[in-house]
Amino acid sequence: MRTVDLIQRKRDGKELTPEEIVSLVEGYAAGKVPDCQMSAFLMAVFFTGLGDRELATLTDCLLRSGSKVDLSSVPGVKVDKYSTGGVGDKTSLIAAPLGGFRGVVLPMTSSRALGCTGGTLDKLESIPGLRTDFSPEENCAQLARCGLSYSGQSAEIAPLDRKLHALRETSRHRGVDPTAGRLDHVPEARRRAGRNRAGRQGGLRRDREEAGGCAAAWRK
Repeated sequence: MRTVDLIQRKRDGKELTPEEIVSLVEGYAAGKVPDCQMSAFLMAVFFTGLGDRELATLTDCLLRSGSKVDLSSVPGVKVDKYSTGGVGDKTSLIAAPLGGFRGVVLPMTSSRALGCTGGTLDKLESIPGLRTDFSPEENCAQLARCGLSYSGQSAEIAPLDRKLHALRETSRHRGVDPTAGRLDHVPEARRRAGRNRAGRQGGLRRDREEAGGCAAAWRK
C-alpha cells in the first residue's frame, strides 16, 4: 500500500484499517516512510481525528516498538499519572512525589518539549547532575529505593513514540507544527523576543525572521 494513498484517505475523513495503521507507523519507525509524509499524516489526523479502532492500533504499535519494563521485582502497588500537558508542569512535578510519599510506586514516563515552557523532563534535566536517561535496570532500582522515577522514551523504551515527538519538535521549529497547526510557534517567538529585548543586540530582528513574519507576536 502506498503511503500517499493512506494520507489522502485520512485527509478525507476515512477510517484506516489496523493493517494500514501498522504498515504506516512501522514503516516510519524503520525509516521507510520519510518525515514529510508522516508530518502530512499527522496534520490530516489533527483535522479529521482517529476512530477508536485506529487509536487502539496506534497505541499498540507504540507499545510494541520497544522493550517492556518488568516491574515485578519492585514491591508495592504501581500506578500511573498522565495529563495532557500545558504551561508550567503544575501536575507531574507535584502529584507524582505526593503519590510516592503515600506509598504507591510511580514509574513515570514523561515527555519533552510540550508547549512553550518545555516538558517535565526538560525542567528536571535543567538541574545540574540530575539524570532521567535510566536503563530498565536503573529504573527498577530507583523505584525500589524511593517509589518514583521520571524517565523518557529511549532507544529501548517506546522508540516510535520518541521518534514522533522528535518529528513534532523539528516541524515546530521550522514554523509548521503537524499536531498543533503552528499555534505554539507565536508564543515561542514572543518569549524569545522578550528575552532578546532584555539585552541581546539584533535578537529581535532574528526572532522576527524565525517567526516567519507572524506580525501578531510583535503587536502584543
